[in-house]
Amino acid sequence: MNNKSLFVATLFFLLLLSLDVHAADNRNRPYVNEAPLNEQLDFVIGQSSKWETYRVVPETWLNQLRKHTLDSISVLKKEISNLQSIVLNKESDITSLNNQVDEVKLNYEKAVKERDSFSFMGILMRKGLFVSLAIFLLVVMGTIVAITFLLFQKANMQTAKLKKELSDTMSSYEEYRQDARRKQENLVIQHHKEIQKLKGLS
Repeated sequence: MNNKSLFVATLFFLLLLSLDVHAADNRNRPYVNEAPLNEQLDFVIGQSSKWETYRVVPETWLNQLRKHTLDSISVLKKEISNLQSIVLNKESDITSLNNQVDEVKLNYEKAVKERDSFSFMGILMRKGLFVSLAIFLLVVMGTIVAITFLLFQKANMQTAKLKKELSDTMSSYEEYRQDARRKQENLVIQHHKEIQKLKGLS
C-alpha cells in the first residue's frame, strides 16, 4: 500500500511538473503583436501547448489578444462613425441638389410659357437658345446628382461591410473566449477528480 501511494504521488508530481514546463515554454515564446487579429488568433491556437484535449495558453497572450481585439473594435467604430458622417453630408448635398433641380425645372417651365423672346437677367434671348441652356443645366445637375448618389451608395456598402467585419470579429472573439473558459473549467474539474482519486487511494 505504501509503494502504491508513493507511485501515485510521484505520478502526480510529474504531471504537475510537465504542465509547468509547458506553461514556461509558452511564456518564453514571443507574441505576434503586429499581426492582424486573425493571425494572432491562429498564433495563440497554434503555439499554445497541448495537454490531452486541452490547450495551455499563457495569460499574457490572452491579455494581449483581448487588448488588440478591443483596439480593432475601437478603430472600426471610428471608421463607421466617420462613414456615417460622410453619408449624412452626402444626404444633405443630395437634398440641396434636388432643390436646385426643382428650381431649374420651374425656370424651364416658365421659359416654355414665354413667347418668341423674353428677358433673362436683363438680356433678351431667343426661345431656342434659352431652352438649350436650360437643358444643359439640367444635364449638368442630373450628372451631379447621379455622381452624388453613386458616392452615397458606395459609402453605404462600405458601412455595411465594416459592420459585418465588426460583428464577425466580436463573435469570433466571444467564441474563443467561451471555448477557453470551458477548457479551463474542464481542466479544473479533471484536476479536482484526480485529487479526489488520490485522496481515495491513500
